[in-house]
Amino acid sequence: RIMGKADKDHWHGEPVRYYSGIFGNKWSLLILRDMIFDGKRSFGAFLESPEKIATNILTTRLGEMVEAGVIAKVMPKRKGARAVYILTPRGRAMLPVIFAIMDWAAREDPDSTPDASLLGALRDTPSMLKVKLLAEIDAADKAALA
Repeated sequence: RIMGKADKDHWHGEPVRYYSGIFGNKWSLLILRDMIFDGKRSFGAFLESPEKIATNILTTRLGEMVEAGVIAKVMPKRKGARAVYILTPRGRAMLPVIFAIMDWAAREDPDSTPDASLLGALRDTPSMLKVKLLAEIDAADKAALA
């Protein structure tokens, strides 16, 4: 369920609690991952992720992320197109958080299989990786909105 105003007010004020109110479930972070690293922008594309999110959960999570201002739901210019989702500046600001999660998981999960070149760039030149990913995000947004 999407949090009501009273629920939201309760989640403000303490940084970890605030973050948890927006990203306190695995699906929101996986949607963010798919947008950042795989260029996914449509409802159907999110459904194709290997984790197999249910349509009702995807609908709820996308709505919560739109409401939180992390992503925006927009209509492409082409006739008959369906809505797409793009990262807002607030969503783009999550890149360092995603980097930290990836680095931590690669160190702590013996079964983690991160892309070696991505992990190397993350650890060696995170600012360059961020610039590269932001350019890719811009290109995915532009393509989705065309």
